[in-house]
Amino acid sequence: EFVSRFGLKPKWRIECPGRVNIIGEHIDYHGYSVFPMALSVKTTLLVAPLTTPEIRFENVDADFAAHTESLPSEWKEQSKPQWFHYLLAGWRETFQQLDLPQTGFAVLMDSSIPASAGLSSSSSLVCASALATLTVATGGTPWEKIDKTKLAELSMTAEHRIGTAGGGMDQAAECLSKAGSALHISFSPLRCESVPLPSNCFFVVADSKERKNKAASNEYNTRVVEGRIASALLAKALGIEEWREVRRLKHVEEKSGLTLEQLIEKSRDLPEVLNTEGVKEMIGDHLETISTGDTAELTSFVIRSRALHVFSEALRVNQFKELCIAGDVHNMARLMNESHSSCTGWYDCSTPSLDSLVSSLLSSGALGARLTGAGWGGCAVALFHADQLEKGDLPDHLNILFHSKPEEGIRLIEL
Repeated sequence: EFVSRFGLKPKWRIECPGRVNIIGEHIDYHGYSVFPMALSVKTTLLVAPLTTPEIRFENVDADFAAHTESLPSEWKEQSKPQWFHYLLAGWRETFQQLDLPQTGFAVLMDSSIPASAGLSSSSSLVCASALATLTVATGGTPWEKIDKTKLAELSMTAEHRIGTAGGGMDQAAECLSKAGSALHISFSPLRCESVPLPSNCFFVVADSKERKNKAASNEYNTRVVEGRIASALLAKALGIEEWREVRRLKHVEEKSGLTLEQLIEKSRDLPEVLNTEGVKEMIGDHLETISTGDTAELTSFVIRSRALHVFSEALRVNQFKELCIAGDVHNMARLMNESHSSCTGWYDCSTPSLDSLVSSLLSSGALGARLTGAGWGGCAVALFHADQLEKGDLPDHLNILFHSKPEEGIRLIEL
């Protein structure tokens, strides 16, 4: 297909997996640790350098129109992205951060990651594009220029160019994962610890069939801003003088010296809902500083519930890691169930179809289940005992996409 479209052979193949977040939803952008694993589904790019000053993007899926970007290009960002804008985001951030020339190349994309399903198809595409850009620029030796940790950090920044203020979990999971292990990912600085999963369990990903393009809507960034307001209000209440610099709830923990359990109790004193005037009465024009472009017109903000979710979810991630090491599958499942309840009640990022899917998974034998991938549609992840897979005893009426053990992160193959 590549030869047919471009008239030359591909030189490199790049494979970048999707990811499922086992636990730790909506807390990476507050600086808290998460617990994802890479999946068997993936984005694949075939790449070859061009002698002409252009980048040609093509997609195996005929529903996605081709795009040619003439070089030099001034493209920088896109708030409502089409598929090729994710590739441009990875390209732009890579050559800009690493001071590379704008070099022409051809890309043919294919993906087995369901789009807008909460499995990080967009981040996978950005990471793959960043590696493709560097591979072309270095003639096939990108790892002499950067390592996979730097690639993950660069790709996180790149994704901000298409309007998503994420915290780095997706890119770290997709770049740094090791086969057979989940990742306990910490941020600032980025640190990843491989944690082998108990051998007597496996994870199932099931699809609610409900879709939302999170980069083209503002629910995600609304939660980011609400969390920043909660951070400022808590910091002020705790007497932290530099409260204007506190933009993540993890910063409140670090500057106050309080435990997560104590911060959960402190958060119960926050107002549940504030309108714009109420927020400005408490933090003044700082609201404009912490808003994003697509949230500037919001008139109402949920505060207390957002903070309660973040702190309690951060605590669950820490506990899940220890239970995983101990092989305590049943309590791992309990924490997954608690996480979904928190996402539904406190973070309001579930939907009736996702709640129904989680309930059906549990009634069909799952030990634990929760939404994954930010929510508002997409997928749920469920923990099953290995015996059910051996017996072939998986429910076939729940649109199960696949079951998976942890896979390897991004790969470059010279053809």
